[in-house]
Amino acid sequence: MTDKGKILLRGSLKVRIGHAKGLPDRDSHVLVPHDISSWFGPSNGPSRNVSDPFTIVYIDDRQIIQTGVVQNNLNPVWNEEFQTEVSHEGSRLNFWLYDEDVVNKVNQKLGYGWIDLHDVALDRMIRREVPLETPYEDTSPILFVEIEYIPVVNHSGQYSLQDSYFPVRQSGDVVLYQDAHTLQLPAFTSIQAHGLPYTPRSCFSDMEQSLLKAKTFIYVTGWSLNHMTRLTRDPASSENTQKLPTIGELLVKKADEGVEVLVLVWNEPTSSNSYKGILGVHDETTNKFFKDTKVRCVLSSRQKEGRGWFESFFTRTLYSHHQKTIVVDDDDVAEGVTAYIGGLDLTTGRYDDQNHYLFKTLETSHFNDFHSPVVNSTVGEGPRLPWHDIHSRVTGFAAKDILQNFRERWLYDVNEELADYKTKARDNTESKWKVQVYRSISEDSAVFDDGRSSYLLAKHGRSYEASLHKGYVNAIRNADRFIYIESQFFMGSSHEWVQRLRDCKDWIVEHCSCSCCHAAPKADNLIPIEIARQICDKISDNERFAVYILIPFHPDGDPHSVHIQEMLYWQTATMEMMYTQVAAALKQHGRSAHPRDYLNFLCLGRRENPGDGVEKSEKNKFGRSMIYIHSKVMIVDDEYALVGTSNINQRGMDGRRDTEIAVGCWEAQPDDTPINCGHVQAFRKALWSEHFGGYEDDFAIPESLACVKKVIELGEKHWNSYTQDRIEEDIPHLLTYPIDISRDGHVTYSATCSGGHFPGTKAHILGRKSGILPSRLTL
Repeated sequence: MTDKGKILLRGSLKVRIGHAKGLPDRDSHVLVPHDISSWFGPSNGPSRNVSDPFTIVYIDDRQIIQTGVVQNNLNPVWNEEFQTEVSHEGSRLNFWLYDEDVVNKVNQKLGYGWIDLHDVALDRMIRREVPLETPYEDTSPILFVEIEYIPVVNHSGQYSLQDSYFPVRQSGDVVLYQDAHTLQLPAFTSIQAHGLPYTPRSCFSDMEQSLLKAKTFIYVTGWSLNHMTRLTRDPASSENTQKLPTIGELLVKKADEGVEVLVLVWNEPTSSNSYKGILGVHDETTNKFFKDTKVRCVLSSRQKEGRGWFESFFTRTLYSHHQKTIVVDDDDVAEGVTAYIGGLDLTTGRYDDQNHYLFKTLETSHFNDFHSPVVNSTVGEGPRLPWHDIHSRVTGFAAKDILQNFRERWLYDVNEELADYKTKARDNTESKWKVQVYRSISEDSAVFDDGRSSYLLAKHGRSYEASLHKGYVNAIRNADRFIYIESQFFMGSSHEWVQRLRDCKDWIVEHCSCSCCHAAPKADNLIPIEIARQICDKISDNERFAVYILIPFHPDGDPHSVHIQEMLYWQTATMEMMYTQVAAALKQHGRSAHPRDYLNFLCLGRRENPGDGVEKSEKNKFGRSMIYIHSKVMIVDDEYALVGTSNINQRGMDGRRDTEIAVGCWEAQPDDTPINCGHVQAFRKALWSEHFGGYEDDFAIPESLACVKKVIELGEKHWNSYTQDRIEEDIPHLLTYPIDISRDGHVTYSATCSGGHFPGTKAHILGRKSGILPSRLTL
């Protein structure tokens, strides 16, 4: 049998690994004591060893599926079913069977078989006994598999995610927030939603009011929660601000009133009573504050069970509980439940408004709330790191789904069922909103509902949910005109990083299951490649399409540090992969356009004169700072908004790494047609008005070439003002990300950046591969 060449599989792939027969025995025939083998993973106790087989499925050399291990069996039965999204080009669906070696951690190959991808694409449904090639002459093993391929069929506006743990909900309302505190900007006066003036609400203020109204329960999850954070501030007086209650005081007050107040905060593994920890998330100090109160605060460790001590330690050290939610009872809303969900942590440095001042608010709104992790300046000199974020509030059945998420996590951490409080089911039949809750979470963080187990995925015999990734991919595949993204990180689709993987010095171990080895960088999420493919489809159809992606200059912290440089390296690999795909499509269809006519990366920055009351230093003499984009939002066609806690990286999208939660929300007509002139469009216009310092006429049609050209023009103009030595006050915040793109899609640093460094630093814009860090840490 010969290959027929490469073919693109883009859609859903369902695979059932049934059983194998006649596998060779590759284990040494010795007894392995239970107390030793358990160091490395599960064991059935002393026994005569034969092969412990498992199967990995690849499209060519890119892994997509892995079964659990069947202990000591040459005729293993898995009967494991998988459904995975694919956006892969290749020629074969490869099946590799291995023998797990728990002692040496070097998995022995037992056999190899394959199915031609053209057969998968053409037949759609395959049930087959696959003969396995093996170097051992005394066996002729086979593997029984079933495959179903469901290709992408674009139905613009079809945002409902089928077969998901949480279904689409209707009856509640949605509020979208920009920044912790939202001002009524002059540009907002021209924005309307459903023909009515757009009036933004303020997130932290609304949170405080919801907490004060709660009568029965308040449930909080957080990556970081600082009990000293104040949700409301007096912008004119630090003295008055200090008289306002902190979040810790509010929660204690409500608990004293008889409200059940439960708090789940990530237990940062390096923190202790005497040390704040590497990440400074305030977990220990917040837990200590609540210790002798009626608030029940639990420090929740990110565990991983069933894979041995080292794997559990690795997970606990590298990954986190990243959800940020508040759920309260509320008699005035649908179903009696209100939930807040998004990027804002209730912690140091998050309070900000659209001005994003560097110095002006140090003695007022940001008194005792100074955060400067990039330049590591003092409160006396500044600048603070300005913070841009996106959050949301939902009510109704979707809010009850977010409540269910808390119940499942609380049950896992505390082994305690929460009381089923009866909330008032106020009707809201006039609501146009449809909302669906998505998650990245595993059974090592939550006790799943057995009745919904069919919607879960599995690996190594452990269940997990990755509907958040699927929600992103589904919305991208249904995008018709444009996509707008704000994300703290942007990296993924590593199976398409062809050149970067060739250059990667840590790709040294083939098919190794050891967590600590420097194996091939693996960021499987399909979001970047799906965006690129959607652009390419539109080029093929000769239709306009535009994608705008806002990211920070770099992750917060010292940009020279090894781990941040490696993250920038992966980000550059992602960008270049996307641009080369678009460039190839333009060339294939004979178009003279440039890749940036379809895809642009942007960032935010602020210039401000330090003023006379600030200590002059090297850190503030240029009066500039990036505005840190901490948002996690995607807007599609002015119809659909996905808002949550997860960044676009493997940590957030995997389902087995960081725990995450998000909502996809859109307004619809009675016939389910999405509305593109409602609250989602108004919110996108408000964001652009903040970033551009106003709203341009060319922005009316975001997918138009005129809009793209105006965004590039203004972004480059603002970048030049940002980088010059002279401080120019009140320049708009939107900047072009400092890279140049060739017509063939090659990415280089901007010609405006001396030596390829970020302004005022020696940190490389394109990043550097460390060669020492495990890629699972930085992806």
